Amino acid sequence: MTAIKNDEIWKSESKGEKQTNWRAIYIAGAMLVFSGINQSIFYMPVWPYTKSIAPETSVSALGWIISANSLGCLMANPIFGWWSQKSMKAAQPVTFAFTAAAVGNLLYGLLPILNSSSIIPAMLTARFLCGIGAGTLGVLRSFAATASAPKDRLQAIAISSAGLTAGLSVGPTIQLMFMPIGSVGWTFFGVPFNQYTTPGYFVCIICLICVIILHTIFEENYVGIISDDEKAQNPWLVIPKFDRIPVGILFFVWSCMCSVGAAVYSVASPLTMAMYGWSSDEAVSYNALLQTGSCATSGITYLFLAKTRYGKMDRRAQICLGMSTFIIYMLAVYPWFFYEGPLEFANANGIGFPTIVAPLNALFSEIVGPRKQSFLQGWLTFSGSTCQFLTPLFVLPLFEISGFRWVIKSNGFAENESTNWNTDEI
Repeated sequence: MTAIKNDEIWKSESKGEKQTNWRAIYIAGAMLVFSGINQSIFYMPVWPYTKSIAPETSVSALGWIISANSLGCLMANPIFGWWSQKSMKAAQPVTFAFTAAAVGNLLYGLLPILNSSSIIPAMLTARFLCGIGAGTLGVLRSFAATASAPKDRLQAIAISSAGLTAGLSVGPTIQLMFMPIGSVGWTFFGVPFNQYTTPGYFVCIICLICVIILHTIFEENYVGIISDDEKAQNPWLVIPKFDRIPVGILFFVWSCMCSVGAAVYSVASPLTMAMYGWSSDEAVSYNALLQTGSCATSGITYLFLAKTRYGKMDRRAQICLGMSTFIIYMLAVYPWFFYEGPLEFANANGIGFPTIVAPLNALFSEIVGPRKQSFLQGWLTFSGSTCQFLTPLFVLPLFEISGFRWVIKSNGFAENESTNWNTDEI
């Protein structure tokens, strides 16, 4: 029996060539928009919200609150990946994830009515359930990779990644929409409505809408996988084993990228409040605007990858470029002795994330080959979520003790090593 290359399966097809179901790809992208909103809408307000209902909360405790979200995500992703791969259905685990997120967001909004001793445990539970909602990432990315023909794969992955980025961009903007309600707000039949709680109810409704969409207009068709029928028709068809070393390196690169993101949003509110003297409301508003600008830059970069020749460049070169932007960012924001005062902007991350995410997922899909990928995609996301879980627990106490200097040094070292590994080993 002879092994085949991934693209050769479709080259022998003419008029019967497998076609990408673009409607399903765009729906998956929309699901990732909602998943991104579920994650990013609480990036900035979680610290002032927690302080408003539990004033004794420390910065270290904030690390656990942020990490609870990543803990739910890292536990859910491999489980959902296994579930999707065994059932060959993406809708079932995604439905469970959005249902858990709906419950978590509802609990998040109802925190002010709880007694003081229950607030922090309930906050941790709410963030954990919302993290389970983020467990859709591996399943939906795997769907985009395996529901598209090889010639469309980078574009499909760019669309799904752009969907997540759009959600991450829109989330802080949605939070700004609720700012006029104020931190006091009002109550309706005992239910508190203010600038912190109302977004939780809003995202709860979004999650329920997602469940309805999944069971009405979403159709699953995996044209990027060799089916059992195709194997039966051609007994000489063999899918070669994938190389585990490049896959392991991509796991490491993905983890480093997620670690940078977690470090940035973990310290964003306390850092800017200390650096610029912002109040809680100002920290929420201004950081939301900064996050929106960065994510808008990411969205433009994703479109650039999907629609221009740059997207056809060597995947490793694209990933190295993305890692380089992180190193440039860290060098720029490091508190050098010759800086006269606080920096006013740094937007390199808006380019760095998409320049890594899209080519890395495309390269990962190509290395794994035309086989079921949900389980491996789940573990890829698990590796990143593990870093997102551990990073706030490490970074926030470090920031509290020594400031931002050592946070930059530790992340810069990881990015430099991942760039070297990506260049030398893949």
